[in-house]
Amino acid sequence: MAARRAVRLSPDSCLRIASLTKVFTCIALVKTMRDNSIPLGTSVIELLPDLAPDWRADVRLTVEQILGQVSGLHESVDSTALAPLGDGPHALQEAARLVMGTGNEHEPGTHWSYYNGNHILAGAVLAALSYSAIRVRAAPAEACGRPSPTS
Repeated sequence: MAARRAVRLSPDSCLRIASLTKVFTCIALVKTMRDNSIPLGTSVIELLPDLAPDWRADVRLTVEQILGQVSGLHESVDSTALAPLGDGPHALQEAARLVMGTGNEHEPGTHWSYYNGNHILAGAVLAALSYSAIRVRAAPAEACGRPSPTS
């Protein structure tokens, strides 16, 4: 196993959405939606229109359903599917594309099942809203390898 070196975190550090950040991501998403008067019942595809060509999930799937783990999504995207995406600027959107591309196993809202794909979608929606609906400081975006919202 390769040795890992310690990395100092700063306010501009970017961290992958994982078990320790899921709660914060969900809270940030709810707050962002509330601050922008977007109902939790809004369909995910409406907020992630760039994924429409690859969308295989139920188009009625809402943000409320992904946050409540009742999306009904087919649970086929795991860490082995996500690892090749890396940490680059498009990794989150591509991960969301993988999740949505597998479709539904159950009708949204009818079956509870904990699935990390729901958190991937929550992060992708938060990122999309952060770049289109609210102001984001340019430095953190550039530090994460993402284009500045003003460029």
